[in-house]
Amino acid sequence: MLSLDLDITYIVVLALFLLPLVILNGIVIRPFLQLFEERHEKLEGAIQRAEEMLEQAERRSATFEDEIRSATQRGIEARSPAVRRSAPGPRPIAPASSPAPRRCERSSSSSPRPGSPSA
Repeated sequence: MLSLDLDITYIVVLALFLLPLVILNGIVIRPFLQLFEERHEKLEGAIQRAEEMLEQAERRSATFEDEIRSATQRGIEARSPAVRRSAPGPRPIAPASSPAPRRCERSSSSSPRPGSPSA
């Protein structure tokens, strides 16, 4: 038959194991778990705020795109009567009667300007 030889040293070893475990639980483990939980809650809150901001940005973007489409459509509608009223042929940009201004060319014999480097 199996006999258990329990000695007082087993009880001392068990006490030496459990006593530091209980002390460390109160001093180290619980504060660490509380800190970890607070950090987790802050992180979850930040993620939730970021998702809300992203949704808000997407809504604003959609609204902006709708406004752009509406403005484009109004511009097309405003331009259409003007295009229909215009003459069928191409129109010159500037009147042909006004000649382009001519530039004066310098002759090589003219004296250099004061303060300019001489060649």
